[in-house]
Amino acid sequence: MTFITSFLSALLLTSMAYAADCTPITNRFLVTGNDFDKASYQVTMNSCTHVDPKGNSTDVVSLRSFKMRGELFNWVVNSKTLQTALVPQKCLQDCRTFQAADNTKYADLLTEATIVPSPTAGAGIQKAKEQTTEKFLTVDLCPSSKKLQTEIFEKIQSGYMTNVPVALAVSGYWIKNHHDEFVYLLQLQDQKKIKITWVNHSLTHPYDKTKGIEENFLLSPGVDFTREVLGNELVMLSQGLVPSVFFRFPGLISSDKLISQLKAWGLVPLGSNAWLGKGQKIKNGSVVLVHGNGNELSGLVLLYKALEIQPQINANWSDLNRVWNSVTDTMNTKP
Repeated sequence: MTFITSFLSALLLTSMAYAADCTPITNRFLVTGNDFDKASYQVTMNSCTHVDPKGNSTDVVSLRSFKMRGELFNWVVNSKTLQTALVPQKCLQDCRTFQAADNTKYADLLTEATIVPSPTAGAGIQKAKEQTTEKFLTVDLCPSSKKLQTEIFEKIQSGYMTNVPVALAVSGYWIKNHHDEFVYLLQLQDQKKIKITWVNHSLTHPYDKTKGIEENFLLSPGVDFTREVLGNELVMLSQGLVPSVFFRFPGLISSDKLISQLKAWGLVPLGSNAWLGKGQKIKNGSVVLVHGNGNELSGLVLLYKALEIQPQINANWSDLNRVWNSVTDTMNTKP
């Protein structure tokens, strides 16, 4: 048996063991063939209690339900830490309809992040809520014919740490057309060089350079917003990814209507106050935005320059789930 076959078999057995004992699946898992039943995919939005094999209980919100390998699973978010996971539905108890007024970190974040200041403004989380030296690196992977800018991941390590936290805002069409580069990212994660938070960046990421923003990106006429959002979730899950609770609008362009729908699906819009390609500067607490798909090299030039001048920036990259505030507890999970 080859190394790759052995690895995949071990991954399958591990994820199946998780399912059997109620341990949440928080990392990449193996899905093959018809394991994932897309027709069973449903929005749930229920507040529940998850009970792990040791009897520990965690408050979660079930975002979606679906059938995988013949078993019902739920994609959930920890109400306190924002960590997402897949858990067997049988491991959820005391479920009730989620209320945005619930006094939890997740509910508060969802409410505040979906207050829209302008119909087309960069709505969503732009920086940390609290004063912090932490910074949050996000790399957008929109559909592109150009190669992945792999040097990003070499630069941000710079000898400071392993498991460098980085959020990848990925579109389904980028995954479809960049298989080898997608595998490269997964390998970096498996080698513990980077720790990826997967952000939904829409399925097709529509864009027409001849149109103004009022009728562009997801505001383009005829766009199926449900397909763009939920369809990309299906792509991510079918690739064995556990999506985060964040959604980044293409171009950071949205509307009241789209934000309202996103909130109903339990997703948090992710903005930025340091889109480097637009000349914005990195500050303490910034959600930093660069493009890794080869379409906006100016932002990468500014990122690399900033790292040369202030190499300690790399020591302050933090997990995107901490952008709301810092917490130390996590979902009970196996390493």
